[in-house]
Amino acid sequence: AATKEAAYVHALSLAAIAHSVAKVCAVGDVTSCSCDTERLELPATDSERRYAMGCSDNVGFGLTFATNFLHKRHLGVGPLQEIERENMRIGARVVQDEDEPPYVCHCIGVSGSCTVLTCQYELPEFSQLAHRIQDYYFTNRTCKVRWNNIVGEGSAFVRPPGCGDNKLIYMVDSPNYCVRDVVVGSLGTAGRKCDPHTTGPNSCENLCTRCGLGHVSIEESTESNCWCEFVFCCEIRCSKCPERRRYHVCT
Repeated sequence: AATKEAAYVHALSLAAIAHSVAKVCAVGDVTSCSCDTERLELPATDSERRYAMGCSDNVGFGLTFATNFLHKRHLGVGPLQEIERENMRIGARVVQDEDEPPYVCHCIGVSGSCTVLTCQYELPEFSQLAHRIQDYYFTNRTCKVRWNNIVGEGSAFVRPPGCGDNKLIYMVDSPNYCVRDVVVGSLGTAGRKCDPHTTGPNSCENLCTRCGLGHVSIEESTESNCWCEFVFCCEIRCSKCPERRRYHVCT
């Protein structure tokens, strides 16, 4: 369904593939592409040092590959396919974002004299790109679109005023993920294990309390491998030791 969560996943998917491909091109792990040697404009050589082009991440090839790959998996004409492609463009935009020039330079010279600087364009860690896309979701840079009921006129969906192409778009309101609903694929949170000692996604506060549920502590007896030893040749033998484990579940 074209929910906010689906919009986030489509943008993230394109960014992830483009990032991975751009990186493997630069290190020479594939034969169909190489590093990008034309992306960076180097500073002018001065009297103290000169600059050399390094092997930059091939962002252009990565974006082209990711776009072609995902578009083939989302063939068809209609609001859903168009919405998916629009959200993929947000992922591409995040990869292309150059507000802060992501290039690095390394010194080359005798005894650290740094007479030559080798510079190349490097994408940031993917976690940074993922957080930028996540910001679209959590800072309300999303908007709900509707079907275009006028046959043969423009896009298959209509954006409301103020909904530019710099926002993730969706068509269906998100279901209540607290409640089990097999139709939409939501498992609910009742019975889910949670951690009462954290505040993250798997915390009892997030999974249970926010869904109007409580949580209980359960202790179980089990066995685990212990006193393991290597027996020549070639086997590892272990004893079984009783173990008690405690965990929490939403109720």
